[in-house]
Amino acid sequence: MISLMKKLSNQLQKKLNRIGILDERHITGVCGSNTRAALMDFQQNWMQDKTATGIADRETQQALELEVMQVEFDDPANWMVTEE
Repeated sequence: MISLMKKLSNQLQKKLNRIGILDERHITGVCGSNTRAALMDFQQNWMQDKTATGIADRETQQALELEVMQVEFDDPANWMVTEE
């Protein structure tokens, strides 16, 4: 159970890092004060009408996933299509 929580925390932190609100050095697999602060930042600045709690509830995780997808889509490095 602990390793699953660490894995989920790590995935959450990587997403927060990908959108630029959590430094890579804070990707530890443990949701501490830096992760909570990044979640609150995300909730305040990306989610309208959302009370910033610093908790990765379902609504927050879904919004974060959509934002990561948009960042990936907007990244020119992902635009190249090559022949196989």
